[in-house]
Amino acid sequence: MAIGAGAITLGVNVAGYAHKTIYFISDTQGTLTIQVLEPDGATWRDFDVLGVTVDTLRSYQLEEQVEQVRLSFSEAATVSAWISLGVA
Repeated sequence: MAIGAGAITLGVNVAGYAHKTIYFISDTQGTLTIQVLEPDGATWRDFDVLGVTVDTLRSYQLEEQVEQVRLSFSEAATVSAWISLGVA
């Protein structure tokens, strides 16, 4: 999918999953920001920021218990991103 610089994905419900791995690859170098939804259900906070190299698959394990996760990327790019979910 193509995204604009600074575009933010919709939130993905990850509640109840102990193990969450985010995979991301881009045709453009930039910065991936992982955001999580705060317990108030309305506020998103930056959880982590990762540098992304062109055409290099990044994986990120998120072990913290959160309700939803969403991603943004600093550059306009063609990207693929997915989340693998597993129970304890």
